[in-house]
Amino acid sequence: MSSNMHVPDLSILVPNFNNGVRSSRDRSVDLLGNLMESLHRTLADDPARVEIIIADDGSTDDSLQTAREWSARKWPCGRPFCRVDVLEHSGSVSRVMNHLLARASGRLVCKMDGDIVCLTPRWASRIIGIFDSDRDRVGVVGPMQLLPDGTVHAAGDWLVHPRGYHHVGQGCAPEQVDAAWEVDHVMGCFWCARREAVDQVGGFDESIRRGQTVDIGIRIRQHGWTVMHEPTIRFEHHHVNRGFRDNTADTPLGLADSLNTFRRTWGFCRLAPDLEEVLALHGTNGICWNRHLLDPTSRSRWLGQQPPALQQWNQFVHDTRWQAESALLVERATAMLQRPGARAIQVGSGCGIQVHLAALGGMLIDGAEESPDLVRDASELSGQSSYPSQHPRFILMEDHTRVPVQDGAYDLVILSGILERHWNPVGLLKEAARIMGHGGSCLVITEPRPDDVIHEDAGLHRYRAHELNQQLRHTGLFQFGRDASFGDDPLVMELQASPGPINHGHFRRPALTR
Repeated sequence: MSSNMHVPDLSILVPNFNNGVRSSRDRSVDLLGNLMESLHRTLADDPARVEIIIADDGSTDDSLQTAREWSARKWPCGRPFCRVDVLEHSGSVSRVMNHLLARASGRLVCKMDGDIVCLTPRWASRIIGIFDSDRDRVGVVGPMQLLPDGTVHAAGDWLVHPRGYHHVGQGCAPEQVDAAWEVDHVMGCFWCARREAVDQVGGFDESIRRGQTVDIGIRIRQHGWTVMHEPTIRFEHHHVNRGFRDNTADTPLGLADSLNTFRRTWGFCRLAPDLEEVLALHGTNGICWNRHLLDPTSRSRWLGQQPPALQQWNQFVHDTRWQAESALLVERATAMLQRPGARAIQVGSGCGIQVHLAALGGMLIDGAEESPDLVRDASELSGQSSYPSQHPRFILMEDHTRVPVQDGAYDLVILSGILERHWNPVGLLKEAARIMGHGGSCLVITEPRPDDVIHEDAGLHRYRAHELNQQLRHTGLFQFGRDASFGDDPLVMELQASPGPINHGHFRRPALTR
């Protein structure tokens, strides 16, 4: 580190609360000590002018003592390694961060959680170089976050996206992430920002207990700054080694409060956003910068590239995977329709083959599709067949989402192969809930996204199991039924109408009963 440290370029700000050995899961990992050691290791010969400030929020473990020990150490140039401020416990990371911002001197600031480990030598100079290049008015930069097993946890985050808030590249290998890209958000455990941008928005909102950087990142975007992920800088996040912390923010109540605060502030749920509502509220500001993901015609373009329905029906004879998925759909739907006279509809019925097969088995079923050509062809092909009960109807959807039928018209709504292609899955789920009768059900079948897929073409956004679980739960429309398959291919979810408010558990999987 350079001895010319009179005016730091970068202030590293560490809000600490119980990141000590006694707070680790097995009481053997020195979380804060490991962070400090990694800062010393990666920055000892970095020419960047850096200061490190730790603010302890009333820790009750050994982490405050660890911070004080590091403050007594020196850089090779002889300057103190870090400064430590001791605060009364507030339980608010935002409040601690605003204190740190008031103490910081750098033109750039870097928020770090007390349970990360920096991996990249001289990373401070790299971060400074990114901001100094001023490409696209960079306001926020986040490095690649790895788990202790070496896999990617986040290469940036999406927020205003068909799948809602989720991590880019989660589960892939680091070598698959080979380029910097613009994202909606970078996680707050290693969050670097231009001080000018932070000051423009007034710092952190102290009413938010979790997701502080999501909120401030949106506000920074509204002022015309961009948010970048940088893959050449890497760190490990050891939150899996951290034990339970006795604070409100880490409880289900704390998460619920943060999600509700975000909804009140920005007008949508960040875990299950209705993109039609988001566009209406924020379509002209920086929140909706990534417009190609928010395109109502994306699925229609995909459908327009599909072969005619008759050709698809002929292909079905030779496609064993399609046959197996169709058999699964009919089996699950039949089991869910126990009451005589119960009616089903497949929303996103495509060429109509699965509706046809279900009707051949005696099901009272209709199909809804947004392509006029497919609706016409499916109607003609089914009209040439005989069914034990009645012919299915094929209905043209309106505005890519709405099914022109009355509320509660069906006992079962089937969404198979459509959520991952629809521009607004939450809007579609709302429509499914509307046309479900009292006590009705919804069957969701979708193809999972492989771990090695990071970016997909516009119009395709396949889910991982926990992402689908998160979105379905946080719509507030459904509760999980008797069977939900999280690791199978395809993913299958049986849902019933939610009887009351959702439980904002921290991405908790519902209990499965067979």
